Amino acid sequence: MTANALFIEKHRTQVRFAPSDREGVEGFLRDMRVEETPLGAFVEGMRKVAEEKARVVEEGRREEGAREKEGEKEKGKGGRRGEVVAVDEDVDEDEDEDMGDGDDE
Repeated sequence: MTANALFIEKHRTQVRFAPSDREGVEGFLRDMRVEETPLGAFVEGMRKVAEEKARVVEEGRREEGAREKEGEKEKGKGGRRGEVVAVDEDVDEDEDEDMGDGDDE
């Protein structure tokens, strides 16, 4: 913001027309490209970053969809590729003792 303010102040000192001179203002604005201002350059850079991010996210969605379709094909063939199996690790110690060989009694 500071760089943009300094940019504007510099260019304002060089104009030879009053703000009420509509023709002079329009000519000044016509000659000034927004992308050449510090703020305009920043906004353009952020726009490119956002577009690149959106492109990467969309590419990831497409790849994920392709993997899901491939997984569905494998399931249809009887394969179980890619499945996650939950394991119950919560074993009651009393159950372990009950399953002993009977020598404890």
